[in-house]
Amino acid sequence: MHTISIVVPVYNEEKFIEAFYHSLAQQQNLDREQVEVLFIDGNSEDQTLSKLQALQRENEGFAIKILHNEKRYISSALNIGLKESTGTYIIRLDVHSTIPCDYISRIYKGLAEHASEYCNFGGRTVAKGYDKTSKVVAKALSTKWVIGGAQFRFATTKMEVDSLFPGAWLKQDLLTVGGWDEGWIINEDAELNYRLRKATDKKIMLDPDIVINYFPRNTVGKLGKQYFNYGYWRTKTANKHEQSMRFSHLLPFFALCALLFATGLALLSVNVFSYLLIGAGVCYLLYLTAMTISEFEKEEIPLAVVVIPVIQSAWILGAFKGYLVFGFPIKGYTRLLKDLVVSKWKIKVKGIAS
Repeated sequence: MHTISIVVPVYNEEKFIEAFYHSLAQQQNLDREQVEVLFIDGNSEDQTLSKLQALQRENEGFAIKILHNEKRYISSALNIGLKESTGTYIIRLDVHSTIPCDYISRIYKGLAEHASEYCNFGGRTVAKGYDKTSKVVAKALSTKWVIGGAQFRFATTKMEVDSLFPGAWLKQDLLTVGGWDEGWIINEDAELNYRLRKATDKKIMLDPDIVINYFPRNTVGKLGKQYFNYGYWRTKTANKHEQSMRFSHLLPFFALCALLFATGLALLSVNVFSYLLIGAGVCYLLYLTAMTISEFEKEEIPLAVVVIPVIQSAWILGAFKGYLVFGFPIKGYTRLLKDLVVSKWKIKVKGIAS
């Protein structure tokens, strides 16, 4: 039996596994005999498994297990890790990351001291580039006006949030909700977090002083595929859990409204449609220019003007596909629009009163 079980899904991670393990091996203020690390491999086709086996032999004092995930999905890997774990607390890590030397001890302490209050506890995720493209991607992912204001990326004070990544849990809480839903290939963390809060009546707490460095995709193609999948699977989560939606999730809805409006306008007047299309294009170019000049170095701008539209358009197109497959999340959008109107009205009334 152990106190802490660290679960790590892996698939074709030969480029990252050694750097990740090195940061894990540097952990301090930790009784390593009380920690086990479970790597769940999804039938990797590169040297991931052989490197894991070599690391297992070198062992830095942790009990290391290598498990196999035939389905290859992250959610199924995490459930395998949950089933095979012996720890009281579960900490998830991602191989596309490195952690500071006090990460595990601080996450464990923060959760253990508030296990009756927190159903999930984690730190701030900071994107770090490692080559030319990934450095530009990392900057884009660190800009609210590019991807929205998810608190697990931008929070500056300890606060309650609706979701975070990667996270840490009391094992019993995970068992209470049945672990991760394997109907979700992507966005399994947001789906789980909603069920956890509802079932346990506990908080998800974020401490931004605890940081995990995440390595983003380093090709435009991989980045586009990633964010298309994010948009697609987020729509499924929105349909099942309408309360899980944030204001930034309105972007595909507004894009759809604009597309429908433009289509109707084109049928009525091609000339007016053309002028509006040009105007919209100019506005987006101005936005893109402002973003790239303010956030990127001069030599990074040519790549940034490709990366930013890829992230945004891939996410929107993924959501559109989600509408077709999972249905339009009308209840979630209705709630968000209502909340938006109410919040604006409160601000207006407060301004008049003052």
